[in-house]
Amino acid sequence: YHNIAELFHSRSSMHRRVYTHRKAKALEFMVVDALLEADAALAISTKIDDPAQFMHLDDSLLRTIENYHAFYPGVVSDG
Repeated sequence: YHNIAELFHSRSSMHRRVYTHRKAKALEFMVVDALLEADAALAISTKIDDPAQFMHLDDSLLRTIENYHAFYPGVVSDG
């Protein structure tokens, strides 16, 4: 019983101190904005319906978005 209570207490504490921290939330909003902007070029939203394609949506997607302009110059503005 004690281990389960400690687990939930730790989880609650992490939510209060880390997950909802203003800087963490700001970063979350920036990532969402990047994903929304990149969807037109990378068709990210179409991959959620196919499990095989969905499996490839991992953190490397953020690196792809970050370096997209290097592979496709002139397609994406830096502003």
